[in-house]
Amino acid sequence: MTPAQLLFFRPEKPQEELYDVTIDLHEINNLADSPAHQIVLKRMRTALERWQKETVDLGLLPEDQLKERMRPGGVWARTAPPVITETVAGEFVRVKITCATAGASIAYMTEEKGDGWKLAAGELALKRPAVVRAKACRLGFLDSEEILKRYD
Repeated sequence: MTPAQLLFFRPEKPQEELYDVTIDLHEINNLADSPAHQIVLKRMRTALERWQKETVDLGLLPEDQLKERMRPGGVWARTAPPVITETVAGEFVRVKITCATAGASIAYMTEEKGDGWKLAAGELALKRPAVVRAKACRLGFLDSEEILKRYD
């Protein structure tokens, strides 16, 4: 590998990095130690610190503290089960699937031929008879239990 390629395989990255991306598109020449760039480095450092405070950035917390915040006592939270509500109109049923866990995504499946899991977005219109299976998922949580509803 070239010296530039080897930069991406270092065991540790520098404490700070500063690049002039107008002339160094691949971010090879770190200017953080350059005396000529200390004013820019200080300005960027201040902007980063302000952003970290404004957003309550958790990036500086030790990993064991982050894990404890996510899973107190090491116990994973489970995503709440989805709630399926429907409106029946003749041979059709309109289905809406929601979940009480903030930030959860809902996966659903019907028993149509070749149908697999899909991401729920809005209301579904199904021709009866129909079967809907649904579960809720969220990153960092266990998936919910699966819910099944039949519409004859």
